[in-house]
Amino acid sequence: MEDGVKVLAALAAAAIVLVASARAEEPNTNCHKKKKWSDMMVCGNRDLTAMDAKVDRAYKKTHDSLPPDEAAQVRDVHNAWMRGREKCQKGPDPVKCLQDYYQRHIKEIVQPGDEQ
Repeated sequence: MEDGVKVLAALAAAAIVLVASARAEEPNTNCHKKKKWSDMMVCGNRDLTAMDAKVDRAYKKTHDSLPPDEAAQVRDVHNAWMRGREKCQKGPDPVKCLQDYYQRHIKEIVQPGDEQ
């Protein structure tokens, strides 16, 4: 019986990890709290949410590995890129524009072997 309880506990723990990781890239349900147009668009779109998570991971990894002065430069470039997302709202297909914008940035910042 004790072995059965251990197996159930291990399965429950694995299920929790799987659910948590799946939710990490699902669209956010609190989209109405977002203030920027681009954040609202990303929030409600599964593909954009996944791309946003990939950019965020790559940015944090790079930022955290640099000395403070270089990290500040990376932060400034990243913040400018984030502001640039707003331009997509003026295009004929804002979602496609954001997808392309993210894809270009991902190619720039994600190092080979770092695909998550």
